Amino acid sequence: MVRPLFVEDRLFRLIVVMIILWTGCDSIIEEKPEFARVEFRLRRIEGEAFLVTAAAQARPSFSDQETISFDTLSVRRGFDYEGFVRFFDQDGRDITSMVRTKKEERQIFYTLRDVEGVTIRVADKENEYGRNEFGENLPVGLRFYLFVPFGFRGSHGAMRVQLVEFPNQVKNGINAQGGVTTIDFDLPLVVNPLPGPEELSLITRVVLTMEPVGGPGDRTVSATAVNPSGLHQGAIEVDTLRFQTETRYAGRIQLFNDQTGEELTDQILADAVYHQFFYGVLSFGTLILDTDENGLPFGQEFTYDLGNVFGFNTSFIRLEQYDPNFGANKGLSSSTRMLMDVQIAQLVE
Repeated sequence: MVRPLFVEDRLFRLIVVMIILWTGCDSIIEEKPEFARVEFRLRRIEGEAFLVTAAAQARPSFSDQETISFDTLSVRRGFDYEGFVRFFDQDGRDITSMVRTKKEERQIFYTLRDVEGVTIRVADKENEYGRNEFGENLPVGLRFYLFVPFGFRGSHGAMRVQLVEFPNQVKNGINAQGGVTTIDFDLPLVVNPLPGPEELSLITRVVLTMEPVGGPGDRTVSATAVNPSGLHQGAIEVDTLRFQTETRYAGRIQLFNDQTGEELTDQILADAVYHQFFYGVLSFGTLILDTDENGLPFGQEFTYDLGNVFGFNTSFIRLEQYDPNFGANKGLSSSTRMLMDVQIAQLVE
């Protein structure tokens, strides 16, 4: 009689242990990790390989945050980016799957603030993460596009990020109406200008010098144009270029700001990729310009080869600047800033 009682007692204890373990497993299964960190990785869609990263960290979590810290998302104007979002819990575990598997019940919304011209668009849909139960195939937001156009030097703003849950209704894919916001923060967003030319001082005087390097010509030709208010407004005083026929000349140009006593030639040379000289005045012969580091025409130095012609002509010498922060790309666009525009006379004797 003792043995059956022992067996029954042992069986009872086993059942109790199983109940405890089962209840414990339930609590583990039902436990949901807390969102504590959101990471953003952006890559340029075209152009050189470039990666931008930023994160928002809430302690202990976004649902019970005591403190929250942000990186700054820093992009450059004139580029389009593809962005990817990942979520982590307090222990640093990647829990992005909580959004992927519940993609019909969750959506990430993005709103841009104080960043002129920049637009954002969600790039992914529910079907990318498995079967769609409701058949709507609505946006999710784990992947997005950020479009940063030309046209301004830059700005400082923010990207508002909201993770919204829709536990009691089907989301509409457009806004957070009817949902419960789980995460809501403003990530600082900076749009940086592209590298561009250094600020150039006013050009008040230009000197063009041309030395004979072939043919019968034996005298150096030079001309000076002056305007104390700046040669972008044209010249007040100008000389006439007097060439000898059938002669090849090596030409060079020097720029000055007589108000400050600066010679600006070296600065223009250092920024050759953003500048070009145009010599409409040299129309009787063959003109070959020097080039910048990209192989595009520059024209601070050049060769001018005259044929057997005589005559008189009046035209221009110009210096134009291509600043990428204002949509000007040397060799690709005609949008420029005029730095010098001089009418000058040419006589071939």
